[in-house]
Amino acid sequence: MIETGVKVSEPGVYKIAPEDYHAERIGVGPCLSRGIIRTLLFESAAKAWWNHPVLNPDYKPDHGEGRFDVGVCAHSLLLEGLDKAAVIDASDWRTKEAKAAREKAWAEGKTPLLKDQYEEARTMVLAAERQIIACQDLGI
Repeated sequence: MIETGVKVSEPGVYKIAPEDYHAERIGVGPCLSRGIIRTLLFESAAKAWWNHPVLNPDYKPDHGEGRFDVGVCAHSLLLEGLDKAAVIDASDWRTKEAKAAREKAWAEGKTPLLKDQYEEARTMVLAAERQIIACQDLGI
């Protein structure tokens, strides 16, 4: 079970809800995410600072037009056991209604997905679960 509201007092491995981790509510100062590490390694320290939600006082989240939402949904289904998707009844994101529904979902802390994207995420999770079950080394 991933806990929300965890306050970290010393370095270690903790089960922290993604919304707490990404909102920097864990109590140890700025967090170092995979994305920030990647920016530091392959771009620049200035861009990493600009993209950091705590270090940059003018930071605004960029949802990237949903580029990673299928993966975010699959991650929460598989690793957290939570379905935080908001399935949008539209064929694409071009209409004003679909865009508004996507913004509303993000504002509510949900992951907006079109029906086929949601099915893609569920297919990913089922494939991962089958691989985990089939792995003899795990003893499942």
